[in-house]
Order: sequence, then structure tokens, then C-alpha cells
Amino acid sequence: MDKISQRTPDTLEGWLRHLETLHTTEIEMGLDRILQVYRRMKVNFHGAKIVTVGGTNGKGTTIATLQRLLLSQGKAVGAYTSPHIVRFNERVSINGIDVDDQQLVTAFAAVEAVRRSTSLTYFEFGTLVALQIFASMPLDYILLEVGLGGRLDAVNIVDPDVAIITCVDIDHVEWLGPDRESIGYEKAGILRAGGKAVYGEQQPPSSVVQQVNAQKVDMRFFGKDFGYSHDDAVCYYTSAEGHQCHVDFVAGNIPISNQLCALQALQLLGENFSPKEIQEVFAGVAVPGRMETLSRDPVVLVDVAHNPHAAGYLASRLAQIVPSRSKVVGVFSMLADKDIEGVIENMKSAVDHWVVFPLAVPRAALVENIVRDLQKKEQKLALAANADEALAIARKNVQGDDLIVVFGSFYTVAAIKQSMGL
Repeated sequence: MDKISQRTPDTLEGWLRHLETLHTTEIEMGLDRILQVYRRMKVNFHGAKIVTVGGTNGKGTTIATLQRLLLSQGKAVGAYTSPHIVRFNERVSINGIDVDDQQLVTAFAAVEAVRRSTSLTYFEFGTLVALQIFASMPLDYILLEVGLGGRLDAVNIVDPDVAIITCVDIDHVEWLGPDRESIGYEKAGILRAGGKAVYGEQQPPSSVVQQVNAQKVDMRFFGKDFGYSHDDAVCYYTSAEGHQCHVDFVAGNIPISNQLCALQALQLLGENFSPKEIQEVFAGVAVPGRMETLSRDPVVLVDVAHNPHAAGYLASRLAQIVPSRSKVVGVFSMLADKDIEGVIENMKSAVDHWVVFPLAVPRAALVENIVRDLQKKEQKLALAANADEALAIARKNVQGDDLIVVFGSFYTVAAIKQSMGL
């Protein structure tokens, strides 16, 4: 052990640099390598219930709602989400509070001590670190966000007590397939035979339904077992005993379907909440980087929407909150492996003027490619050299009730937050 500690980092920054040297690629699908290390760790969660959350969008907001509902009942809750926006610590929280550097450093060292020569990606190592931390303390619930896909994602090494699939749409096509059916099959990989699960949108892909039936999964479907009526401001869900329950709600910045996924999943695990608890949690949940307001004069709103499905939701929310005749300036950049044109298509009705800047990450899209796609859609745009300049240009172009919206990637939001000193 002394030999190991001499050659391993003693700071979080050192560990994160170390992670980047361990594997030749950022993403490598498959569970063989991580399972080898996980089994050596011999983690014991001491009876904590596990909730795994997968889906194309809405995973972070669903976990935030799960966490708030459970904390309202006095439960001890660990949550693992990804990616982070500014600090790695955001990925692992206990009872709603990010873990500190020392907790992470200790867990990194524990995983490294049993890793031996097994190569792990950045995400795989981070997942094991989160599990190590959760196993080191008494928890009632552990909430795990699936990073990419489901079937071959690192998080899928843990068997959940209930699995949530928020939605299935087109994203990560090079890894998951070109259509909803192939992507749905990958997402359904987090289901367990005879287990409990929740699906968060109407018209699920037949590949998901097929897996539910083949594995005899006790699945609750949105629009059938739970749902809402915006006209009446009423949501409904199915209790553990099979009764349909109704609750008045006030729509907030988080999709009500994601919040209902969380509520329905906890009902399957025997948790019960009063209408008042549900209303207070639903109204109060806020997630960094999701419809988050960073300033008021001018209004700067950030959202990590990075695929057409998420962009469509963002556009619909802007249509609801932006005063008529007000201008919306979009500060925008994306990763090269995303559907840039699809995001622009779904946001062009919401944005009056675009400001494009390059991201300083290897996967960043070339600015000229973003500009080309914007010009295809005949959008007004300006170019900036970096996030600082993009924000300055955007601020010069707004006044009064105008609004700046920052979107396109977690990295885009992170760059603007750092530019604002946040």
C-alpha cells in the first residue's frame, strides 16, 4: 500500500490529470473491464435501494426530483450524475451537497489500489469512485445517472431496485444507432428481469416494450399509469397499492414528465408523499444548467440542451416566458459529434440573433461548420473569439426585457459561467 500511495496523486486535480492518461479513448462501450475492478472492490451498499436513471434527456432533473422527494422524508441519499459543469465534485453528492476534494481523493486511491493493470476510461473510473463513496457511509438510497446508452454503460454494473427511462430520442448515433428503435434497445439494457421500471413519455419504441414483455418487467408508462393535464394543472400517478392518485401542481422550469417519473418510481418502492410534499418539491426543484438564470440585468439564462429533443423543449419554454416583442440573443456552441443542424432547426423560431464562439475542448465543433449550418437556416449571427467576447457581444445586443440564452453543450454553459466568475 505504501508503494501505491507514493506513486498516486494527492490532490483532486492530480487525479483528474491521471485519469486522462489511463485510456486511449474517451468512450469505450462494454462492461468487462469495469466489472473486473468493481468485483475486486467488494463494495457493500448495506441495503440501500438503488435507482438507475437512463434516457436521452431529463436524467439530471429526474435525479434532482428523486433526491428532493427523498430528503423531504428524511432519507439519506447519495446521487451520481454526469457530466459536471464547472467542478468534478458536482458529480457526487450526499444529501444534496457535493462531496469535498478529500472524499474524492480517498475514493480515487481506493479504486486505484485494486485497479492493477486494468485500463479504465475517465467515466468508468469516476463511476467506481462514486460507488466507493456511497459504500463508505450509511445511505437509504443511491441514485445513479446513466452516462451513455444503458446496456453497456458503466453504471449498468449495479442492479437497480427500480430503473427509469425518461425518454428515447436521437443522440450518440455513432454508439447507439441511427433511430429510436436501436437507441431504445440500448436504453432498455438497464431493465432487469422481473424488476420494476418507469418509462417517461408516450409512444415508447417497440424495442423498449419488447424488452419489458420479454423480461416480465413491472413497468409504469407515462400517459397510462401516470401523467398530467396542463389545462387542469393536475398530475396523476399510481400508488404502490395500484390506486390512481391526483395532485394539483404548478408548472416550473423542469419538465413535469421528469418529475412524475421520479414520483412514480418511488411509489413502486413503497414511498408515499402527501400532496403538499409533492407540490412543494415539484415547485422548488432547480438544477444547475437547466433553465438556470445567471443574472437579471440583462437576463442571462443557461441551458445544457445539446440535441434536437432538448432544444425543442428549450424553445417551447422560451416561448412561454419571453415577453412579446422582446429580443432573444443566443450564445451558442456545440460538440462536433452532435446534430448541430437539428438543434438550430428547433431553436430558430426562439432566437433572433446568434453569437457563436469556439469551445476549447478536443470534441468541439469547428466554428465554420456551426456558421455554415446557421447560414443554411438564414439566421443572423455574429462571431466571437471566446466566451468572454461572446458574452460581451450578446450584452451589447440586448436592452430592456430582451434575454440572452446560452445553450448547445455542457461545455458552452461552463465557459459562460466561468466568464461570469460563477
